[in-house]
Amino acid sequence: MLSYSALGCSSLAFLLIMTSLPLSAEDLERQKAAYLFQLARFITWPEFQHQLSFFTICLYKSETLKPILLEAQGRKVQGRPFKVMTLEDFDAIPSCQILFARHFDGKARLAMQQRIERIPVLFSSDMPGFTELGGTLELKHRGNDDTKIAINIDTATASGLIVSSNLMELAEIIRRPAEFTEPPNTIPITEDDL
Repeated sequence: MLSYSALGCSSLAFLLIMTSLPLSAEDLERQKAAYLFQLARFITWPEFQHQLSFFTICLYKSETLKPILLEAQGRKVQGRPFKVMTLEDFDAIPSCQILFARHFDGKARLAMQQRIERIPVLFSSDMPGFTELGGTLELKHRGNDDTKIAINIDTATASGLIVSSNLMELAEIIRRPAEFTEPPNTIPITEDDL
């Protein structure tokens, strides 16, 4: 029987191997699905989340990932059966442990972020710049065969999620940008001043 640390190391090795294989478009979707499924081993959710009956990955406009993830449905993740759910209504977000969204506009992203703020949901996407906009995790596809992980550690922490040090070593760490502040009052310079 594998120990938890051995299981963690083998999962981390799996993620590293997955980033080095040449991929077709279908294989890239399989890789992203594998990342989502394996990431649960490297994130700790608050204790009350463990009382839920299922470990749920919710998908928003991510139809191509659903059949791949359904192949793993019923397997155990963090001691609970794994379930895939298509997100139709943002009110269902609190039942998700991982929310993967793509092909959404700024209005939908903001609505999801407002719903998720301060609740333990790993909000993830493969949309470029997603973590810089406040998303928790981004699967960054670079070239034809390379996917990297970016984590907004401030967003994860604010949501009550703990990211393992092993995953943090593998990922690009993004910090939430400092709040915008108005510059100090200044007297405008006019042509007469020159």
